[in-house]
Amino acid sequence: MSKDLIVVAADKDAKVGLEALLTRHQDLGTRDFAFDVFRYHQHDPGVFLRAQEFLRGFQSTHSHALVIFDREGCGQEGASPAELRDLVQERLDRSGWHDRSGVVVLDPELEVWVWAARPRVARILGTTGPELRRWLTDVPTNPLGKPERPKEALRELLRVNRVQVSSALFGELAAVIDFDRCQDPGFLDLVTMLRRWFPPDGGEGGEGA
Repeated sequence: MSKDLIVVAADKDAKVGLEALLTRHQDLGTRDFAFDVFRYHQHDPGVFLRAQEFLRGFQSTHSHALVIFDREGCGQEGASPAELRDLVQERLDRSGWHDRSGVVVLDPELEVWVWAARPRVARILGTTGPELRRWLTDVPTNPLGKPERPKEALRELLRVNRVQVSSALFGELAAVIDFDRCQDPGFLDLVTMLRRWFPPDGGEGGEGA
């Protein structure tokens, strides 16, 4: 195997964010591992339906595979994240990735990961921690205190603060996310999976998600 991990993401924002996130081995609690992140051209619906086809050609070059996409926009919004994950995982298992692949479904979308009223995050978003906390009191939030509509909320906050929306922004945010404070189920699934595959003691797990 030439590399440890191949990741299929649905768009450039997710690709750039994951590339930054996956380099934070110490924060993730993993050993150093080599990875590639690919953006699938058919976005969330394509990743949901055809990730296993894209990954078939990498079974001899990468030891593990990760598929990540948004629930919202994948074309199956009526299904739960667990149902979507299981469907994609079954396809991966049948295609040759059994016991060395995993699926993360972002609910509802990638932007839910970046929301945290922390000073470093606030600065990137063009505001301050206290101002961001006040701003969050004016939008509908989920039980974790994050906006129910994270993408729309992020775009509106950036518009108000005159910060340009770009994929690079997601890389900056991924570089400062406080792992201890992020309790989003999809994020926790990702961290658990990576620690299983690439434990910090230098070993290598073989179980899938």
